[in-house]
Amino acid sequence: MTTHANGAIVERDLPDGAIRFDVYEDGKVAGTALSLEDALGILAKLKLKRLRASAVEGERPQPPAGTVEPVEEEDDDWPPRPDMYR
Repeated sequence: MTTHANGAIVERDLPDGAIRFDVYEDGKVAGTALSLEDALGILAKLKLKRLRASAVEGERPQPPAGTVEPVEEEDDDWPPRPDMYR
């Protein structure tokens, strides 16, 4: 038996010619989908579930590696315009 990592999506060809996509979580099949889009949806739900669980435990979720942190926008009203204080 092959063990797959969390979030692995494995394509299976069934004897009747159909294709299924298995989504793995904790070394077990967490969901099966008929299309890759549906498998990605299952994967997104699993990730959201893990993030919510870590938030409940008080951990701050970390962004995925390679994610750029948003930059705060600069204040466009500086220097103040004369009409701002009327």
